Amino acid sequence: MRVLRLACAFALTLALSAGVANAAVVLTFNDLTETPTVTTNSTVAVVMVSPEDFLVVLPAGTLTAQGNFNLVYGLTEPGGSSSTFSDLIYFRSIPNSTGMTVEFVSDAEPGGDLVPDPAATLYGSTAETGLVQTLPNPAAVIALLVDGLTVQIASDAIPEPSILALAGAGGLLSLGVWGLRRRRRKS
Repeated sequence: MRVLRLACAFALTLALSAGVANAAVVLTFNDLTETPTVTTNSTVAVVMVSPEDFLVVLPAGTLTAQGNFNLVYGLTEPGGSSSTFSDLIYFRSIPNSTGMTVEFVSDAEPGGDLVPDPAATLYGSTAETGLVQTLPNPAAVIALLVDGLTVQIASDAIPEPSILALAGAGGLLSLGVWGLRRRRRKS
């Protein structure tokens, strides 16, 4: 399936390569709603692979030379483990091209942890905040990357179930104390 997507991405890259190469590109993935979206300031190909998965094809000329890389950046839920991810952003070279793809993959359900592709190299992770976050540019890892790629993500910061349980218990305790005080006043 991934090979088919990369082949489609390569074909789209060739079609879009004129006039877009070396331009600054800003990609913003919005995962604050049930239907994530992606916006860009450039004419790049965006393929919706599934309702929670977008593939963005950056044209030939995005890289200074042909390369071979498969990097991933992970987002964790607040208070979650640093090894379980709710969103993943892949940066991959397109074979025999100076183009690359950026893929956003989100979990379908809160708490549904994603596991990075074992063939990909994890170059960083951060906790979701619910605000727009700019990812560290993979240019430090991909020496071939032409400067000017910015990837932003607005991802829903859902508290861990244990935090929700603790908040619920605190609310029930507060109601109990309030009820006890009220009874004492009436007596």
